[in-house]
Amino acid sequence: MTNTRIQRYTGKNLYTKLVKELEKARKLIIAVTPFIDRDSVDKLTKLAAGGTRVYIVTLNDPRKTMKTLQYIAEKASEVQNLWCYALRSIHAKIYIVDLEKMLTGSVNLVKTANKNIENLEVIDDPDYIAIEAVKLISTVLREAKSCKEAAAEKQ
Repeated sequence: MTNTRIQRYTGKNLYTKLVKELEKARKLIIAVTPFIDRDSVDKLTKLAAGGTRVYIVTLNDPRKTMKTLQYIAEKASEVQNLWCYALRSIHAKIYIVDLEKMLTGSVNLVKTANKNIENLEVIDDPDYIAIEAVKLISTVLREAKSCKEAAAEKQ
């Protein structure tokens, strides 16, 4: 990573910081998180409705995430720039904003994360981020189902 700038944060209220960074997106968001709440889905849906391409990659676990998958699938059917994919095994929390900034750490996209002590790294290196985005997208395309497909399996 050349000319890389990394900012590291540890503490509470990092969900709020993460959301503020995501809301700066104008072109693209890739949000990889095992857990996402409805409020966060609504925030991402609003960005998608405004023209930002939003890709959500989340957990496909019938015991934990079925209602969320159904909710995201509904939103994705209503909004043109919103896509959702579900993986059976996911622990990573990676958020890419406009291929210019990558946020990673322990923060799930749920408001309750503000109560936890979390860590978050903000990486500013477009070349590195582009490479990581390609790796991420190729994994998702190889292993994921759409949220609509995943939610349908549970019914």
